[in-house]
Amino acid sequence: MAKQVRDEVRNEVQKLDVAGLIGERISQDFQRLEESVANMKANADALNRDIATIHSNIVQEYNTLKGYSWKWLGGVSVAFLVMFCVLGWGMKTILDRNYNATAAVYQKVVTLEDKLVEKPVTGKSRKN
Repeated sequence: MAKQVRDEVRNEVQKLDVAGLIGERISQDFQRLEESVANMKANADALNRDIATIHSNIVQEYNTLKGYSWKWLGGVSVAFLVMFCVLGWGMKTILDRNYNATAAVYQKVVTLEDKLVEKPVTGKSRKN
């Protein structure tokens, strides 16, 4: 009977040791898992700060450029208006010069016609 009690006690002690080893191993696994989660949380927090910084920079740039868009549009409009005025003035100048040249040629033709009409026609040729 004493042997049977010893065997049972030995079996129980072995079971307790196995349970203790399993518990210790689970504890170590949870500790490593906790460290991994802490590292992941730190990385996520750093990423969140980076995203917040990038977002604020984008909003700041947008607000800066939003003010420039009207100035840019106004500048382009003024440039087109000036170009249109210069082009109109240039075309007017070219057309006026063309009209004056045409009028001068027409006036010379009329003057020559008048001179021809005033001269009597003789049968002689101008050749000497």
